[in-house]
Amino acid sequence: WRRVKAFAEQFLRVPAGKGAGKPPEFLPYELKFLRGVFPAKGERPVQGVFVAARGAGKSFMASVIVAYWLYADERLSPQLSIIAQDLRATNHIFGALRQMIATSPELLERTKIHADKIVTPFNNGLVQPLPADEDALQGYAGSAVVDELMAVPDSVWDAALFSATKIPESQILAFSTPPKT
Repeated sequence: WRRVKAFAEQFLRVPAGKGAGKPPEFLPYELKFLRGVFPAKGERPVQGVFVAARGAGKSFMASVIVAYWLYADERLSPQLSIIAQDLRATNHIFGALRQMIATSPELLERTKIHADKIVTPFNNGLVQPLPADEDALQGYAGSAVVDELMAVPDSVWDAALFSATKIPESQILAFSTPPKT
């Protein structure tokens, strides 16, 4: 978790809202989540869920993790997906990630940003937004973040989780508001 935090503080800038344009300052609950999904010792969990109220930084946290997986996780050919209810909804995270990369000269020079994907030729990496459609995940392998888990069918979560088991150390992390009771 310390590597994720150090990477974010060195290379990323808050894309919007409080602290925009500045290095991130992680709140205690965000650090607790990072410690849980990137433990200092032992294996990483395959799945994790970050639940917080609207405006509490879920999209920011998800985009930080995707950026870390893409640039600093020392994996060859990281294949990463951002999954949401529909492609429009993937832009909460995908758009924040694009903006973070665009404001980091060190990352931008190693990246090709397209409207529908982000490619890093130096490590053969790919980030792509996908709708919450089980068929869209067929043949996919790699790590993913899922936006608003409560709006995603269980079959999609299961398909993403199955896909993560194809590549060692892959993770499926969900970011969601609490369900209405």
